Amino acid sequence: MKKILIVDDDTAVTNYLLVFLTQTERFDVTVVNDSREVMDLLRRDHFDAILLDMDMPQVSGMDILRLSRERGIQTPIVVLTGVGVVDLAVKAMKIGAFDYLTKPVDDETLLKVLLQAVERDALSRTLEGLAGELKREDLAHGAAFDEFITGDARMIRLLHEAEKMASGEMTIFIAGERGSGREKLARAIHEISPRKAKPFVALDADTVESAEELATMLFGRNRLHGEATQERVGLLEEMAGGTLFIDDIEHLSIPVQIRLKRVIQFKEFYRENSTKVLSADVRLILSSTKDLTLPSTRLRSRATSCTT
Repeated sequence: MKKILIVDDDTAVTNYLLVFLTQTERFDVTVVNDSREVMDLLRRDHFDAILLDMDMPQVSGMDILRLSRERGIQTPIVVLTGVGVVDLAVKAMKIGAFDYLTKPVDDETLLKVLLQAVERDALSRTLEGLAGELKREDLAHGAAFDEFITGDARMIRLLHEAEKMASGEMTIFIAGERGSGREKLARAIHEISPRKAKPFVALDADTVESAEELATMLFGRNRLHGEATQERVGLLEEMAGGTLFIDDIEHLSIPVQIRLKRVIQFKEFYRENSTKVLSADVRLILSSTKDLTLPSTRLRSRATSCTT
């Protein structure tokens, strides 16, 4: 079982979450209602994920998040915020939170986010254990990375991370300077993944003229009564089973970001001018020149370590 720490001063909340998560038979849950106890507990014990309330007396959730990162504790932290305090959640993500949820928490959403968090933690711990032993010749799919010419230990570790992630379904975020091979890395991941027989499509968010056009490209659009425009199928439908690489995601509008977050969490979306929920059988690989924090697994591509 994965060890989960819940930190919230509201005992009604923690009692509910304790019962719900325990009943899933996936987690060993520890509850802390006094935030002053958290840092000592984190020094003594390891948790696979932390569910952390932001609004607490004595020591705030933001302080706990900041202190944990300053002290090298990299356990994925999912923060809980009240409705209408999105700015606080965004600040927490920048400090290093894995994801954020607003109260009251939907059970299905909570479970999916926690499972994503513990999956990332398990992968990180595995790779940390192998860090001193990783060699390029040990890659099972070395040919897929032939364009990356490097002897740098950090880059070799990145290739091993990419290879391990390829077999899963988690959304991947690649950060790196322009020309560092972010799209090449995304293509390599696709080529060794279970989706390799399906399409790989690369989309640069910075080249699309408007937020409306980008939303239509991704999600599709239903024709309104009396409109001259035709119905349009979006990439999330058109390339079912494949991999969609979206570059320069910092240029996505907030509404598109929110809708993509639902695709990541629930594998579902809806077309423009429609409320019909559609399934999204697409693996997302997101990329930016900025080191953004996302609810995904992150890779950093280095310009000095690959060919152009």
